Amino acid sequence: MTDMHSLAAPYVADALDDGEREDFEAHLSTCGSCRREVSELRETMAEVGAFHEVAPPPMLRASILSTIAETPMLPAEDAEPAVSEVVEPPPNVITPTHGFGRPRRPVATWLAAAAAVVAVALGGVTVWQQSQLQSIQSADAQRVELLAAPDLQVGHTSLEGGELTYLVSQDRGQALVTSDQLPDPGSDRSWQVWVVQDGKTRSGAVVDAGGRVQAWVDGVSGGQALAITNEPRGGSPEPTTDDIQALFEF
Repeated sequence: MTDMHSLAAPYVADALDDGEREDFEAHLSTCGSCRREVSELRETMAEVGAFHEVAPPPMLRASILSTIAETPMLPAEDAEPAVSEVVEPPPNVITPTHGFGRPRRPVATWLAAAAAVVAVALGGVTVWQQSQLQSIQSADAQRVELLAAPDLQVGHTSLEGGELTYLVSQDRGQALVTSDQLPDPGSDRSWQVWVVQDGKTRSGAVVDAGGRVQAWVDGVSGGQALAITNEPRGGSPEPTTDDIQALFEF
């Protein structure tokens, strides 16, 4: 019989079949610990999902403005109607109300021209967009697989006032370390994540900046804990300090 307590992560990752989902949702109504775990996992997924926010490349605005500047405007009409003539404005033309000047060009014409300019400029970032999309899709699949791991363990620790979340699967041999507010490691310094196994440490990941970060750690199978130290920029072959922080045992 399936252990319902082991289905929280696959449930949040939408990795259960219909029968399993119905059984687990019935179990949720009677199990406070599973409800808390589901809530925490959903919060974690929301944090991880924030990494999908991708800023457009700096060249985008310059490309649009450049294209607009190089796009020739339609020439003004050479002839004006005689004063005695009664000229009906064509459809979609806004006639000036101040009593002088030529009728403005159809609004639809300007909108079409503006759309064409933007379309041309955006064409220059198509390759960038495709690359970003593929990267996001690949990261999504990796995160979903980790969250659906039956042995997933989730832990929360602090690091100099910043909150960290660890997601660990020894079966997959992977861990994901995330934070929305990781402290700055300092000038010419980095945070280094270590896998602790049998009293020894091996490097798992190096994070060179603070703020919103995420770091994948491979090779956690057989380990007993993850820890972080502050190291010289780029990381070290082994910890250079005894000040091991943000320890998470699993």
